[in-house]
Amino acid sequence: KQLAGCQFGLSYDREALALVQVEPGMAKPGEWAHFEEEGLLALSWVRSPDSPSDKQDLLTLVFQVMKPLSIADRIQLNSRILRPEGYDANGKVADLKITFEGASPPSARPELYQNFPNPFGEETHISFWLPVAQRAEITVTDIKGSRVYQSEKLYEAGVHEITLRKSALSASGVLFYTLKTEGWTATKKMLLIE
Repeated sequence: KQLAGCQFGLSYDREALALVQVEPGMAKPGEWAHFEEEGLLALSWVRSPDSPSDKQDLLTLVFQVMKPLSIADRIQLNSRILRPEGYDANGKVADLKITFEGASPPSARPELYQNFPNPFGEETHISFWLPVAQRAEITVTDIKGSRVYQSEKLYEAGVHEITLRKSALSASGVLFYTLKTEGWTATKKMLLIE
C-alpha cells in the first residue's frame, strides 16, 4: 500500500560518518531535524495531495565516511525522539525497518552539492564528491562574473567539504560557485546576506 506518512529517528556513528547533506525528496525542509552533536536525524512526514508516487525517494542522506565500515553497523533506527512507524491512507500503523542492499556502482562523474546554510551570513559549507583522486578547482563568482574566490588542489576520491567565510569573499548578494575537474564542470547558486 502507498505510504501516507511516517516518522522516525535515525542515528549514525559520528566517529565513522559525518552527515554532509540532506537532499529533499518527498520530504521537504522543516519535516526533519538534524541533531549533529548526537548523530541523529528525526523526520515526521505526511504525504501532501500533490506528492508524486512512492517511486520518489523520501529524502537522500549524503555521508562523509571517516573510517572504513559496514554501513549496516553504523546507521540504525532510533526511537528516543520518535517511534519509527509508517501510516497508510486509512491510518493503519506499521513498524518501519531499515534494510541495506548491495552497494550500487558509484557514479562515474563528480557531484556538486548545494551549499549549507543557504542563504548564509558568516560562513557556509560547499561539499562535493569525486569518483577518483583528481585535481579539482572551486571558484566563486559574483553576479557580474568576477571571480571572488578560487581554490585548487589534488583531492582523494570521496566526499569533500570546503568552508567559505564571509571574510574570504569580496562580494555579497547572489554568488555562483563552480566545481571544475578534468572534463567536468558544475555550478550552483548561493546567497550571502549582509
